[in-house]
Amino acid sequence: INFVCKSTPSFEGQDPLSAEELKKAGIEEGTVLYKFSKIDTVRKMTTATSNYSIVTGKDDEGGLTFQTLYTAQKLSAMGFMGIVREGETAIAKVQTVGMKMKPVVEAATGVDLLAAVL
Repeated sequence: INFVCKSTPSFEGQDPLSAEELKKAGIEEGTVLYKFSKIDTVRKMTTATSNYSIVTGKDDEGGLTFQTLYTAQKLSAMGFMGIVREGETAIAKVQTVGMKMKPVVEAATGVDLLAAVL
């Protein structure tokens, strides 16, 4: 699991990253960052799935709660091919032409392109 952080909290009362979390990420101690979203990826031999979720608040035990925004699926293919979905609706597709490592992204209007690419 990877986290995207920002310098302002996502909700009132959100705790910043701890000194241990900053050290683990190689970030200078004393920096104030808050978790904004997470990327949870499961890789297999030729495919992968990834969920991009944003922070929505705290649960009863003080842990962060998340809402899934986008789900991505890497398809089994010679080149790279993937589909990004919001719920059941495909909102973007990503592919490489031939064996090049330069991806081409096609997205629907209104899609958060940075979140879809992450």
